Amino acid sequence: MNDDTTLILEATGVLYQLDFDEAAFFEWLDKIPAVRSYDGYGRTLEITLDPAVVDEAALSEFVALYRRYHVDPAELQVFAAHHLGGWFSSPDRFWHKEIFDRPPPAEDRRSGELFSGDHPWSIEPTVGTHMNVWPPDVDVSPTPDHVVIQATGVRYYSEFDEAAFFERLDKNPQVESSRGRGDTLYIDVNVNTGDDAELSELAALYARYDIDMTELRVLNAGNFGPDFSDPKWWWHKAVFG
Repeated sequence: MNDDTTLILEATGVLYQLDFDEAAFFEWLDKIPAVRSYDGYGRTLEITLDPAVVDEAALSEFVALYRRYHVDPAELQVFAAHHLGGWFSSPDRFWHKEIFDRPPPAEDRRSGELFSGDHPWSIEPTVGTHMNVWPPDVDVSPTPDHVVIQATGVRYYSEFDEAAFFERLDKNPQVESSRGRGDTLYIDVNVNTGDDAELSELAALYARYDIDMTELRVLNAGNFGPDFSDPKWWWHKAVFG
């Protein structure tokens, strides 16, 4: 229940691709100062917030988090009753149509049909985002046992969204380094270390950040190439066609 000291935000039916993807979601939540706690009930996550700490930055991060993880935008309508509700629900906000031009979440959403991800977060991909541009003179040559995968024009919805992307790279023991040149990030991957789970995490990262997954074809090499290219995996069509 919402009152002057507590604000409850819900996220129902969030689908995580793999372990790093799920961890990134909760690490992102933990970075938002307004978040007091969270707990799950069935397939709904209840996020308890301190209304006094919710500021414009926190509201923007929740938009970015829900947009990145395809959570029903209508869940964020709860912020309209906050003291910053006028700012948050203004038609001038780029997210206004996505969040407010729809009915509020159904009361039975915990047991009803799952949010599918097809429910539109349909704002233009360039709205409310930024991307990195790096110096043009970076050496990105592959070395023995390594391949280089590219991520071009990656757009981030917020500061924490960008941080989550690079933190996921840093967690992956197969990623030796990443370097930017122009609008492309070049990621050095050791295909003969770790295990096949780390390659799976790269596929999940590319899918989450809408990066061209055909760039991952070069991972069909080294010790885990045959497993990575097995048609049984969910990423096979997106990567190999």
